[in-house]
Amino acid sequence: MNNWLAPGAGFSALTFLVHIFAGGPNIGTPLLRAQDIRAVPKFTHYYCWHIVSLVLLAMACGFCMGAWSIAAYDVAALMTLLALGFTIWSIALVLRKRQKFWLRPQWALFLPITVCAALGLWK
Repeated sequence: MNNWLAPGAGFSALTFLVHIFAGGPNIGTPLLRAQDIRAVPKFTHYYCWHIVSLVLLAMACGFCMGAWSIAAYDVAALMTLLALGFTIWSIALVLRKRQKFWLRPQWALFLPITVCAALGLWK
């Protein structure tokens, strides 16, 4: 077992759960209730919300595969690139839009995934 990819899988699963159970009621539900957004943008955003849910679940599964099978190294490498991209984009968005880091905490969820995964691939 890879002792770094396994925690990467755990952090990915945790991020998936936070996305579903904390983000859903705080982001998804208000989005659907909004009356000032036209239907196409509203449901496109809602669709994208579910795509993110699936990607997070896939990341958790991919890191699990990589943690328990060297044959899945390529899968874990791809998941690591996704996590790195999400980390960088989260930080860049906060900086570009001059927001507060604690108001956009996505980077804090993806950073430990990225670090664990990178260490697991480097091992």
